[in-house]
Amino acid sequence: DVTRLNQLSGELARQEKLAAMGSMAASLAHQLRTPLSTALLYAANLKKTDLKEEDRNRFIDKILTRLKALEGLIQNMLGFVRGQVMECEPLDLAIVLDDLHAVFLPQCQARNIEFVCATVPPSAITVMGDRKALLGAMTNLLENALFFSPEGSRIELAISQADGMVCLQVLDAGPGIAQAEQARLFEPFYTTRSGGTGLGLAIVKKVAEELGGHVDCRNRPQGGARFDFFLPLSQ
Repeated sequence: DVTRLNQLSGELARQEKLAAMGSMAASLAHQLRTPLSTALLYAANLKKTDLKEEDRNRFIDKILTRLKALEGLIQNMLGFVRGQVMECEPLDLAIVLDDLHAVFLPQCQARNIEFVCATVPPSAITVMGDRKALLGAMTNLLENALFFSPEGSRIELAISQADGMVCLQVLDAGPGIAQAEQARLFEPFYTTRSGGTGLGLAIVKKVAEELGGHVDCRNRPQGGARFDFFLPLSQ
């Protein structure tokens, strides 16, 4: 009975969607609980009548830090659900690379990590994209590489072109990616980073797809990880 099979198939799809939503809600609750509990703990300390002024200010600063972490998590979640891309337009890749170099170099220097960023002549390569979304996605990839990179190592941002696409490659010298983790790395709320939200790479994947490209990852033969972010060239 084809009708009955279609009904069962539809019911299975609904159940799978509900299960996925439940898993996402549970993961989000877990991510929200830690900074919220910490903020409540510090706020409770403010009720002490014998609290010194410097301790009061310290607790206030810690509360604000935790609340900002909550705000950032919620903004990331909204960005993932709604989509980051507003409007695609031709972008000069030379300017994008300059912006990424300016933003990321100080972070690498603070960790004693060398940052090698590709350069191209102005207007030599033009891609289609949303500038803010593209910079946000690439910053996520670079900061992910920074988290796993040992002090004194090197992070590279390289580029290549093929079949009407440009590939932005983020290469690091960290521990690489376990085979079991590679298939789930871009899932929402899945993270291998201590303190991570599991939304950064999910947003990267969403941005790449909405810009008409894709992203993938692999281990480098010499050690470390490689993330490839593909974008269509502007015609």
